[in-house]
Amino acid sequence: MGCSLAAAYWTGCLTTSMKEEPDYGYWVSKRLIYTFVAIGLALSGIAILFLPVLPLTLLSFAVAGYFAYARHLFSSRGGGVEDRIRGLVLENLDWDGEK
Repeated sequence: MGCSLAAAYWTGCLTTSMKEEPDYGYWVSKRLIYTFVAIGLALSGIAILFLPVLPLTLLSFAVAGYFAYARHLFSSRGGGVEDRIRGLVLENLDWDGEK
């Protein structure tokens, strides 16, 4: 043993049963982004007939863009914010991997 969970996460001193990396998913889901894009597309169709809906259409696309950018920053390919927060939490947990 001799390796805390946080150290195992960062240094790789894993036992054979701990080598499988858990899938935490992303904190900003694609479904959220696609929902705002779909709303924007629907509103753009309505805005063709009823121009006052145009600001809502633009707002919907702006929100989708914001969440897409946030997803990129959180990802390990972007800013890696998720990994840094997860590592900070794991470093401060007082657990040695045993029940």
